[in-house]
Amino acid sequence: MGFPRTPSRRRPAAGFSAILILAAGLPAAATDFVHPRALDLDYCVTRDVLASYDPRAGDYTYVEVDGTCVSRVGEIDVGVLGVVDTFIDPGNCQDGKQNILESGVDCGGVCDAQCVDCIDPWTTTYWPVAVPGATPEQIGPRLLQLADDQLLVRAYDALFEFADEEERPVAELDTSDEIFAAIAWYVDDHMTWRADGSGGTNETCINVANGLGYSPGWDFPIPASYTVNYTGLPACDNCPADFCGDCEDHAILRQALAKRIGISSKCVWNALDLNLPGAHEYNVVLYRSKYRLMDYGEIDRWLATHDWSAHETESNWNYIHGPRKPDPGGSNRAEDFTYNYPLSGLLATPDKVDCPVPWTFHTYYEDTCP
Repeated sequence: MGFPRTPSRRRPAAGFSAILILAAGLPAAATDFVHPRALDLDYCVTRDVLASYDPRAGDYTYVEVDGTCVSRVGEIDVGVLGVVDTFIDPGNCQDGKQNILESGVDCGGVCDAQCVDCIDPWTTTYWPVAVPGATPEQIGPRLLQLADDQLLVRAYDALFEFADEEERPVAELDTSDEIFAAIAWYVDDHMTWRADGSGGTNETCINVANGLGYSPGWDFPIPASYTVNYTGLPACDNCPADFCGDCEDHAILRQALAKRIGISSKCVWNALDLNLPGAHEYNVVLYRSKYRLMDYGEIDRWLATHDWSAHETESNWNYIHGPRKPDPGGSNRAEDFTYNYPLSGLLATPDKVDCPVPWTFHTYYEDTCP
């Protein structure tokens, strides 16, 4: 199942570099309040940050203020804006994007909603060891094979190698966002696409070359432990990388590495596409406090635009939830578990902003709400 990867090798964009300035006072506008954006005026976003209008670019930039932000717009006088904490850009905390004053997507920083912590200290409480038999036994825990310590070794490999790639100390990779970035990069770097099919190269590697007698039913999903222990061996000499497998094997390995190093199940899922059930599988992960796609390539590859119809998510499964099969309208619908801005469910909090539009598969792109 799945399509060959097309590798992506883009380094993450550089972060915001604040410019320290002292905001000058601005003349008052009309008596009734008019948002400064309507007048192309500078204004205070918080007591420490000025939104500065650049007429040449026709847009605003955010700059940190060395002291207290001072400006006057409409009926809001300097005394109010000098201590404001909640006067923010309209839509900043509900536009489905991580803006410069947020620590996650629509959470943290100036937003009321708290960002979700994906680190789970209880990740080792349930580790089934049997590999899946025939359908419908292809459930998440059996495919992940978390009891195999080789997965922990590989997860740490991902962190150390990614830190080296980024030229950063590995100790800095201490958030779930950085762990997801490391795992996406590592699997893309170490794993090559290889086909299934009856008697195909994946099945030949597992059952002929290695004699494992594995017969999972429809398709040929390879358990993560088999991927790291067998698919790159010399007996499978058509594998040019450390591991080989098709799309669902990549996704299974990514979820297993994330779980084995401590990512909560609420934050990492495998998903199947809507248009061609059984044709493509990938991951949906809670990245920057919003559910995003994780597929071939680096973590940021699929954030911006919906350019592949095989990402029209139909159903999903993970370490504690299954089964792994297309399930339209059934018990593992994607919108039941990976709905951004929910009123209920895993990510719901009393102050979480609810998105006013229904769930669609577009929810996983950064320019879309939900």
